[in-house]
Amino acid sequence: MNYLKLNQDGTAATTGIDIPVQKLQTVLYNQIKGLWPVTDANFNMYGRAYRNQLDTGYVPEVYIGNGEYKDSYFDDTLKGSAFFGLGEVGKATKEGDVTANVFLIFMVNLDLIKPGTNRNDEEVRIDIERLCLERNYGFFLSGIITGIDQVFKEYNIKSIKFRDMQPWHCFRLNFNITYNIYDIN
Repeated sequence: MNYLKLNQDGTAATTGIDIPVQKLQTVLYNQIKGLWPVTDANFNMYGRAYRNQLDTGYVPEVYIGNGEYKDSYFDDTLKGSAFFGLGEVGKATKEGDVTANVFLIFMVNLDLIKPGTNRNDEEVRIDIERLCLERNYGFFLSGIITGIDQVFKEYNIKSIKFRDMQPWHCFRLNFNITYNIYDIN
């Protein structure tokens, strides 16, 4: 399922960083469904997750409404999931342009996404890299990260149940983007 951030009236978020995030999120989700054997029922894609602090440390959580959040770590009942995160430091100009660091984390079951006799982690990453380079909506790819410690460096990884071992794989794409705070969708 593609979980978009919604405004109070139920329409898609229309301000700030959420405009380009949701554009890329929507396009990627639809393209992934055409590329991998996934459906709304077995692949979740979230927009911008919040870095919320719990007593155990920081976790990526998406707001689901009514003051409730849901963690966006991997769910083993799915073939995969993904979410966007936002770096804590941005650079702004007096004209309203903000340059931000955004990342996109994928957590997948390789046996269900790209089955084969090998661990097809590189094939899965390349699929997503190509999609991001084709339709970037102002996102400029600055790095591809593997290794669970670096992929989730902003969060408490002790609470992650699965490690990056067959069939599980997680990876991260880092982006730079400039958007204007006065833009509305």
